[in-house]
Amino acid sequence: MLGEQLASHRGCISAVGLRRELERKHNIVDARPLVVELQFFDPESSRERGIPVPSFKFRYLLRSIYSEERHIQEQKKQEDATAEEAEDASRAASAAPFEER
Repeated sequence: MLGEQLASHRGCISAVGLRRELERKHNIVDARPLVVELQFFDPESSRERGIPVPSFKFRYLLRSIYSEERHIQEQKKQEDATAEEAEDASRAASAAPFEER
């Protein structure tokens, strides 16, 4: 089900959107714990416990679940934005007049 949702949403679905989908279309009364567990899903430990591992990889970032490919794109965007903010802060600090006390 998660794989289908990721495919139909271009590799990204919000945790809230997934929870609503599970509750409405799959009759899960409270899907929040399930969605929270996906944040910490580890395929290796799941395999060891006998839980089937999905045929696709996914990652949790901020408040959304991403396909492996889309996760890489989003992470790069965030890193670029952080680097740009750091450069802006550095420029602002170097342009500010130095005050002696």
